[in-house]
Amino acid sequence: MKKHLGAIRIICLTGLMFFFISSLLGCALKEPTEIKGTIRLAVTEELSRTGLFPELLSIFTDETGWQVETIVIEPDSVLEQVETGAVDALFLNEPLIDQILVSQGHATPRLDVLFFQNEVKGMTAATTVSSDLMYGITVLNSSLHPAINETGALELSNWLAGQVAQSIIGSYGLKERRGQLFAPVEEGANVCKIAVWYEVMEGQDGSK
Repeated sequence: MKKHLGAIRIICLTGLMFFFISSLLGCALKEPTEIKGTIRLAVTEELSRTGLFPELLSIFTDETGWQVETIVIEPDSVLEQVETGAVDALFLNEPLIDQILVSQGHATPRLDVLFFQNEVKGMTAATTVSSDLMYGITVLNSSLHPAINETGALELSNWLAGQVAQSIIGSYGLKERRGQLFAPVEEGANVCKIAVWYEVMEGQDGSK
């Protein structure tokens, strides 16, 4: 009887080890995501310096197969970028520009994505009391600009507003900066203080 129990234990342990090793190999041998194409996303310099996009967009690429190229632009060059079809979507805190683009048929209505929150290490904050400075994504219209990847940009827009992206946005920088850097749309709806970040030059005002 004892021999039978011992044999059963060995069989069970062997089966468990086989299952565990198979699971590990399955994760290790996971095929890379097939790349569908590239989405050109225009962003502000202030937002690009926070480091959010590399982390956020790498997950988007893994999940969807769309690569995202971020292009830093100034607000006064937006219309030129749009008219030449140089970008597929805009990620800005300029609601007036978005409204103009929509009214002229260049874009779909903006989808709100995030608010700025806390201070960034190495940067100072100029606080403005205005919920209009919330950041959102605006997808450009491919019917007016044939080179625009509207399909990919719309998928990115929907993903940024989804649960996975909003969770990453809300927790980004918590460990490193000991405070919430961004507020997701759901939390940020009641936020009035929006920080516009500037790089601190070494020695400026006696600080380093």
